[in-house]
Amino acid sequence: MKTPKISVVLPCYNVEPYIGKCLDSLLAQTLSDIEIICVDDKSTDNTVSVVGEYMAHDERIKLISQPKNMGAGAARNTGRDVARGEYISFIDPDDWVDKNFYCELYRRASESDLDVVKAGMIHEYIETNETYTSTLNQLIKQNSMFFYGEHHNAIYKLKFLNDNNIYYPTDVMTGQDAVFLSALVLANPKMDVVDSVFYHYFVNRPESLDSKKLAHAKVLSRIRMLEYKTEFLSTAKFKDDTDHKIYIEKHIFEHFIGAYHKEKEQSDDNKLLFDWLVAHRDLFGVKLLSKYYKQHQIRAIYKNDFKLFCLPEYRAHIFFKERCPKGRRNIYVMGKRVWSYRKRK
Repeated sequence: MKTPKISVVLPCYNVEPYIGKCLDSLLAQTLSDIEIICVDDKSTDNTVSVVGEYMAHDERIKLISQPKNMGAGAARNTGRDVARGEYISFIDPDDWVDKNFYCELYRRASESDLDVVKAGMIHEYIETNETYTSTLNQLIKQNSMFFYGEHHNAIYKLKFLNDNNIYYPTDVMTGQDAVFLSALVLANPKMDVVDSVFYHYFVNRPESLDSKKLAHAKVLSRIRMLEYKTEFLSTAKFKDDTDHKIYIEKHIFEHFIGAYHKEKEQSDDNKLLFDWLVAHRDLFGVKLLSKYYKQHQIRAIYKNDFKLFCLPEYRAHIFFKERCPKGRRNIYVMGKRVWSYRKRK
């Protein structure tokens, strides 16, 4: 049997209204030498029936059923284990891609024998019909360590993933893709981007996981995701201090901030997140925390919400203003003085 150039894996769970458009975009690809592996994660709607109808008309589509609902990460791993392609791609079945998406990515990959090639991404907001074109590729062109999000719109050399044992974690309910990308960049892949083709990502689909307030178990899962990323540091070999700094800021701290914003109305869960931050304060350092404190989207964490639910001893660890004689004030972040000034009369 001929080896396909690209294996496309779709983790499927209750996507009956959307998967048809996704499969149509895959079957219309100008690169026809692909296989499409749909992994059903015990859907309760007619997702399997829709896939079956497409299978009857195109033998490139395969359907695998999980023994029980195991989550998107496990479904992707299942599809990856049976994939035969030189490269592999993981896309969501409620999204779609340009018709020359895989042709352009594969051409760039084969030209220079690359391990990863990433396309552009267009965010499509269902409720407002607005679109936003991601600028992440511009950062990745500067340094591949900036590849900390948008795992869907790339192809990965299957041998590279296998050689470096890079899988999606199965004990992380949300954020498996973030762990996958951290493991990927730390393996130092040969990588490039292609800005001429796009992955179309639907934002805030009513039934999607991201559209709902995360339950307590999912907050714990986010913390587990952060733990994975910090555990990687014990064996990571960075090319230089710049790579190390980008990893800390983007792959770890940025995802901490993302978890906080998901949960800003749930103070008990935010308390867990801040416990994690305090426990890892030495990892980030005063300069990084001070930098984010000054930015408006982070300021609320320390100045407003933080005071509502955190104990005084934690407040002293994070941000503390010391009143001194003669109107002088000292500002401490994580127990270290970062600023001193005299209050005007």
